[in-house]
Amino acid sequence: MKIRFALVRWLLIPAEPVNLLALVVWCSYILLKREPLSAYDPWPWIFIGAHGYVLAGCLGRTDGGSFAFLYGRGFSRDVLWAHQTLVTVMAVLMALLPPTLIVCLSIRSHNLDVIFRSPYYPILAPFDREAVLAWWIGYAVSLPMFHYAWIRRLQPTAHNRAGDWLSLAFLAAACTTLTLISYRYFLWEKVAVGVGLLISVVLLFAGWRLHRSMEVPR
Repeated sequence: MKIRFALVRWLLIPAEPVNLLALVVWCSYILLKREPLSAYDPWPWIFIGAHGYVLAGCLGRTDGGSFAFLYGRGFSRDVLWAHQTLVTVMAVLMALLPPTLIVCLSIRSHNLDVIFRSPYYPILAPFDREAVLAWWIGYAVSLPMFHYAWIRRLQPTAHNRAGDWLSLAFLAAACTTLTLISYRYFLWEKVAVGVGLLISVVLLFAGWRLHRSMEVPR
């Protein structure tokens, strides 16, 4: 499938303010937090959930006639879905890649060691990289779920809110799992990650199938 860069640009415009804010929040958190980063800290996960939901809302809206206009210009549902998915990946890269580079290039470690005189650095710098990797996985798991919820919500059916309830149930299960892991009651972190990614793939496929059959507003 050929990538339509004009379509990518058009789809990305509504998400740019959200991603700019997310970039500022992530960079500020990475540079100013003096303690080692932890995958069990709840605040980054809360932000990932909020950012993912708003991002899916910006990229997943198909009301107002815009989807009908694009469909009328010859773009198939599969092409539109693929470009929305591509733009979602690009949006996450815009928000989280610079903070990741700050950590992986030891800019954070050097900043805390030299400027803030933190006793933790550079000794505990590897823990920062583990936390950032967990946040990437968090986006990979949550965004397909939020996209599915938005696409399902726009269907003219009696159960179009089922995606929202699914999202809430999944987030509750994720929070419970993280809590158990943080208190060492649940030691199978890799199993939890694997199950989350499997659910993400299933919802990605379900969202694609649902997008193919959605009603086109006039």
